[in-house]
Amino acid sequence: MWRPLAEVSYLNTDSLARIRNVVETLRQASGERDGGLFFGLVFIVYSKMLPAILLVDDDATTNFLNQRLLSRLNVSRAVHVAGNGVEALTRLQACCQEAPDTFPVLILLDVNMPVMNGFEFLEAYQQLPAAPRRHTVIVMLTTSTLDADQLRAQQLPIAGYLTKPLTRENMATVLRVHFNLPPHP
Repeated sequence: MWRPLAEVSYLNTDSLARIRNVVETLRQASGERDGGLFFGLVFIVYSKMLPAILLVDDDATTNFLNQRLLSRLNVSRAVHVAGNGVEALTRLQACCQEAPDTFPVLILLDVNMPVMNGFEFLEAYQQLPAAPRRHTVIVMLTTSTLDADQLRAQQLPIAGYLTKPLTRENMATVLRVHFNLPPHP
């Protein structure tokens, strides 16, 4: 019988069901009577990575550096990039319609962007279906140190406000606080 060792908040029930099915198939193929140890190993590997992260920033250099950092930290299976709020909403709407399990669990959002800035994005984001949004953490990642921007951000549904650049330490804090994940080496 399958026994979860721990629940991780960002894994949805579909993901857990898929893991359970894979473990059961492998257990049957191996002839092992108790798949507990094997499941524990699969679960540990699976649970240490976020399914997807979305970077929303109009600066190509910042996106490159952030992707590189996230890749080195090995914190996510997929890192997607949007150059502004409109591109981000388009990507998220596609996730809702085509592949809900690819909806990012972490969005790192710039404030000042052309076409649609971070604040406008957050207002439009509230119109997306609630189910995928409830497991998503949004952190403002910006060069703006204006008190007005920070006050406005406090009125919106974000989990944090970080000043660029994104660092290993900032990312470790986000992972620990919002996803209960240990720091990555």
